[in-house]
Amino acid sequence: MKTEETTPASRILLGWMAEALREKQGRDIMAFDVRSLSGVADYYLLVSALSTPHIKALHNAVRMAMKARGAACHRKSGTPDSGWIVVDYLDVVLHIFNRETRGYYNLEELWAAMPRVEV
Repeated sequence: MKTEETTPASRILLGWMAEALREKQGRDIMAFDVRSLSGVADYYLLVSALSTPHIKALHNAVRMAMKARGAACHRKSGTPDSGWIVVDYLDVVLHIFNRETRGYYNLEELWAAMPRVEV
């Protein structure tokens, strides 16, 4: 499990990512504190996009914002055409969905027992 020592840095990273998503009009941004559940991440961040190009724009906005702050992406999976991109910044895992894919997988229900975090 992650330790409390990582909380401040991961919370800051979460805030930077949410800010970049808001600037590009990301929809339904939600964050979950998964420290009690996950040994690999502190937070899961979800956002909806309006279209395939919007998924790409949201991903690029986060990528550029994190790069400017020296935060490196550990791994990325998915494509805008698939309707879902997962971006792993170790302490924060970002899920960028189109609305249909987000509704189908319904991660909010999966993580409903986890505390929500205001971002």
